[in-house]
Amino acid sequence: MKKFFIETTDIPKEIIRISSVIIDESISQIKQKETDNDSLVHDLRKSVKNLRALLKLLRKETGTEFFKKNNFALRDLNSRSAAIRNYSALIKLIESISEQDQATQFLESLNLLLLRLKSDFEEVKRITTYDTLFRYNQTQLEKYKSELNNLEINESRFAYIKAGITRVYSDGIGSFEIAIENPQEKSLHEWRKNVKDLYYCSLTLTPIWKPVLKSFTKELNVLSEMLGELHDFYELTHYIQSLIDNPYDFSNIFSLIENNQTDLIDKSFKLGKKIFAESGGQFSERIKTYYKSFKQEQ
Repeated sequence: MKKFFIETTDIPKEIIRISSVIIDESISQIKQKETDNDSLVHDLRKSVKNLRALLKLLRKETGTEFFKKNNFALRDLNSRSAAIRNYSALIKLIESISEQDQATQFLESLNLLLLRLKSDFEEVKRITTYDTLFRYNQTQLEKYKSELNNLEINESRFAYIKAGITRVYSDGIGSFEIAIENPQEKSLHEWRKNVKDLYYCSLTLTPIWKPVLKSFTKELNVLSEMLGELHDFYELTHYIQSLIDNPYDFSNIFSLIENNQTDLIDKSFKLGKKIFAESGGQFSERIKTYYKSFKQEQ
């Protein structure tokens, strides 16, 4: 994990170095294929999300054209494996909620639903050409690495990523405020994506002030996991509603889903108020102060 943290005060170049390491490890995973296909898809998706978050830190310095082109390419990579991710997540979700005390009266429905999910997932995997998917990932990641290596960033000042930090944190504030005002699937999902971006950025910058940022990153991870589970409950609702050909009525599970969603929304809002308690400018200024101390130590 250490290799994904900055090691010097030259943060822009460190971000490019870390991005290259992430790409190299992803390509190595593709070539070696030491895990099953679905686990590899999961790992690659996480890596791409990490790369997109780090790209946002350099948005001002790389220019709008570079950012938009590569951000779109990376987003496209994950969209190609979205169905695999969703089925894997829903299966894990059903297995998890089946263990809850409140799920006892729903066990028959949950077990039947799990069987149907696994059956549909097998069909998705049957028509998915994993080798083609992985080759495409490798090609696009290699192309992105080449784009990064061709960047000319000669400045090492903190100012060259300050705008990116401010924007990432501010995006989290904005989507959080919208989610509080209108806690619906779309707004909560947008907040989740921004929280994940801030998580990866904070993780990368942890050495700047490890005692503080390590704790902050852990809280972001907890929030991200809660919002991820909340998103999966929405996906599960859509899946159940799509089963018009199924002889069994799963509508009784909706109450269980809604109870879990309400609980997750309450918990995520409480933690969100703690994490997003300052403005984007205040947050980046605080990180800048940490950076100055880090630079003196270096």
